[in-house]
Amino acid sequence: MCIVLSLILLRKPVEILKESFADLVDANPFAETANTVEDSARQCVERYRLVGIQWVRVRKAGRRVFVIVSFLENPEESPEERDRVRLAVDADMLRLNPDLDISVLFRLGPIGG
Repeated sequence: MCIVLSLILLRKPVEILKESFADLVDANPFAETANTVEDSARQCVERYRLVGIQWVRVRKAGRRVFVIVSFLENPEESPEERDRVRLAVDADMLRLNPDLDISVLFRLGPIGG
């Protein structure tokens, strides 16, 4: 009777341990999450006439998903216009992906790009 009772009582702690194990180790986020972020980045490239996306990195650590997106800027635009675009892209990426921790980076693209 004690063995049966202990198996019943241990069921919930084992479930919690299973959930926590995935949170403790770095895990790749689902492909759907990565695709959603890349689609958002492509929308920003088109909307703000950026040269393109340099790279997108998506990483899950615990229950948080961290994203770094590097955009290529148009070097022919004025510094003021590039600053305006940077702020707008940063706000759009956060608005389109509210559940993720997103960092947005910018690098000048090739001239004439």
